Amino acid sequence: MWPVEVLSRPYYRHRPRQVALRLLRALLPAAPIQEVTLPWGLRMKIDINEMLGTSVWQTGVFDIAVSEAIWRLLRPGDLAVDVGANIGYMTGIMAARVGVAGRVLAFEPHPRIGAELERNLELFRRSGKVGEIRFFPVALSSRSGTSTMVDGAGFAENHGLARLVGEQEGDGGARVETRRLDELLPENEVVALMKLDVEGHEEEVLRGAEEVLHARRVRSIVYEDHNGPGSRVHALLADLGYRIRSLGWSTHGLVLGPVDAVVAKPFEAPSFLATLEPAETIQRLLEPGWQVLGGRLAGEAGA
Repeated sequence: MWPVEVLSRPYYRHRPRQVALRLLRALLPAAPIQEVTLPWGLRMKIDINEMLGTSVWQTGVFDIAVSEAIWRLLRPGDLAVDVGANIGYMTGIMAARVGVAGRVLAFEPHPRIGAELERNLELFRRSGKVGEIRFFPVALSSRSGTSTMVDGAGFAENHGLARLVGEQEGDGGARVETRRLDELLPENEVVALMKLDVEGHEEEVLRGAEEVLHARRVRSIVYEDHNGPGSRVHALLADLGYRIRSLGWSTHGLVLGPVDAVVAKPFEAPSFLATLEPAETIQRLLEPGWQVLGGRLAGEAGA
């Protein structure tokens, strides 16, 4: 029997069908690669033996605080950027939310993961309910050139652990192209939201976007950071005028804390929100409830 604390988690409490589905899936053998329908209506392929896929298979979602924040901060017609897109889970939330009038730029340099991402992007496009999703098989960084990407220990169970390394560490890794966001984002375009999850390379990505950031052309950034209150990423964003909050969740909705007080659950990576529009952004995020769990595609009734 599951403890009450588990059953009260929002992905079960607000979608009780997921409890029965998880029990059924635990009892019946399943092929490792599955095609699933996500709460916002798009379909994607997952590996149920890998961390992201396991979470989606069991709960219907992955990293619920970041998922909800992305849904709430985007509007139909927006431009969104997914840096470290992995197999496209967060890209799909962005595409569903911005709708046919919006656009998503997805960056994923890992050759194997990129191939899985492309397959999922094609599934999203077939829905006929998303706009342009452009895939860049490059690593965003502080300079353009090449670098080495290694899988690292535990990659088979968590594809998100792949990371860029220095030349002295790069034996046996894959050579990947690096580019600066300043070079790739069309002039004068404004990004409503950028999601940034690149296993410790976040500062370098931001250094390669300094022109865009100084011009205040990225309104909000949701990012992962394990470096605590002294993080150079926090300091860089604060110097650029961003207000930063720690991102977490409770049964009833999102939770925002100060930057030096991580409010993420112990089993989740610490995530943060940086925004140039703190009053409006915080108001959007702190409305009670869960939109992403029943999120309709942009343009549908009530979206």
